[in-house]
Amino acid sequence: MTKQLAIILLLTLFLASCTKNFNQSTNPDSNKPVDQNLLVASPSAAQPLEFNAKFAIYTDSLKRSFTKSMYHNLSKDAYISPKDVETVIVNRNGTTWQEFFDSLPLQITTACLVTGDDERLCNTANKSVKFYLNDQRIYSLEIAIKPDDRLLISYGAEQAKEIDKQLNTLK
Repeated sequence: MTKQLAIILLLTLFLASCTKNFNQSTNPDSNKPVDQNLLVASPSAAQPLEFNAKFAIYTDSLKRSFTKSMYHNLSKDAYISPKDVETVIVNRNGTTWQEFFDSLPLQITTACLVTGDDERLCNTANKSVKFYLNDQRIYSLEIAIKPDDRLLISYGAEQAKEIDKQLNTLK
């Protein structure tokens, strides 16, 4: 009987230890630090919120306007308001720049930009579509929009000086 009690006591202590270790590894309130880079929210677990980011699109050094109502309030996740057409209002964490642009009546890829007026601007030997996020060149719009992000999409043969001028319009 004493042997059985000892085994039960050891099992209980073992299970308690496992439960404690499990709680520490999964509970962000525990004493163990949580690596924020490892936390990934699934789309179904996205929390409602609201924050802003800015964007601009230039084609051959001409800034595109989004004042037409055809661009406004098209998605509940991320949209342009007629009050400030250079600001994206984001309501779902994890919404990507690509998702935002897919909600607008235009198409943007690394190879072409098709405007809301159906003007097709594709890469040539001299001109290309370029993306800059927070002053850094990027090669995909499959990046989650974050508060105060600044995205520039530029099509043309611009050199660094012209790109810098375009980027400065977002500050």
